[in-house]
Amino acid sequence: MLVRHEKELEQIKRMNARRDEEIIKRQAIEKRQLPKHIRAEMKVREHMFRESLRISMASYPDSPEQEREKLRRFQEQEKKRYKAEQERQEKKHRRQLEEMRAMAEATIKELEQLQNEKRKMLMEHETLKLKQHDEEYNASVREWKAQLKPRKQMLEEEFARQVEEQEKFYGASYAANSSIHLSDYDILAVSSSSSATTPTSHDGSVGSRLSLSSSFTQQRSS
Repeated sequence: MLVRHEKELEQIKRMNARRDEEIIKRQAIEKRQLPKHIRAEMKVREHMFRESLRISMASYPDSPEQEREKLRRFQEQEKKRYKAEQERQEKKHRRQLEEMRAMAEATIKELEQLQNEKRKMLMEHETLKLKQHDEEYNASVREWKAQLKPRKQMLEEEFARQVEEQEKFYGASYAANSSIHLSDYDILAVSSSSSATTPTSHDGSVGSRLSLSSSFTQQRSS
């Protein structure tokens, strides 16, 4: 997921970089075209001003100095208008870049927020799964511990019964070498050895009992 999120972020950043380059190129073209456009407009406006001045002088003649002064003031106003137009274009270009970059930054933040929410949801899901596994494991351990004591008691009773039967079969000396108390280790040992095949004798029940008793004796002696 992290690799995919990084790829998505890189893709958005590359897209924003291309948009930034495109708008900068377009603005550079507009900046180069503006002086030509303004100079052409200034020539037309100056020509119209001169014609207007010539017509007005025909009705109200002025001195050549006054005519030159009027023309000078007009040219100064045109220069100010030209400078104001350049400043207006620069402000427009700055605003366009700021708006575009703010939009790009907002897109990245929105994507990062969405990715963080996805990661949070995934972590919560994984945490819930781990918690469920832990609960299942703890329940299994509790169940095993709950069954351990009854199983131990059952095995001790079975062992005592077999000792009693073998005492009758072999004699009283066998009981002196036998112990009825079982530890948890004995239960596990008996449980693991009970699946092994025991050799049979002329009495099958006695053979199985001998096998169980022998297992106890070997486990306790070791």
